[in-house]
Amino acid sequence: MIAEVIREAAPALLGFFVRRVDAAADAADLVSYTCEAAVRAAERMPEDRHEARLWLFGIARNVLRPDSCHLSADSAVVGRSALIFRGSGSAGYAL
Repeated sequence: MIAEVIREAAPALLGFFVRRVDAAADAADLVSYTCEAAVRAAERMPEDRHEARLWLFGIARNVLRPDSCHLSADSAVVGRSALIFRGSGSAGYAL
């Protein structure tokens, strides 16, 4: 079921990240990090499809956090997303 949830949410996840980082390639990388984290945590995924999608976007929000353990500290993506996250006020927190 995790693969189906990811497949269905992938376009929306990409849009989520595109609105928060400067480069589309960075957004695609962040989708990959999100999917990797979701697969690693699949046992915690809710069974309800809607809840599973919300859970996946929660992971995406955490991947975008400047202190995220899903990204390396020296990543250019982390640096740019951290600046956007801090500099965007409440927009950086929206889903």
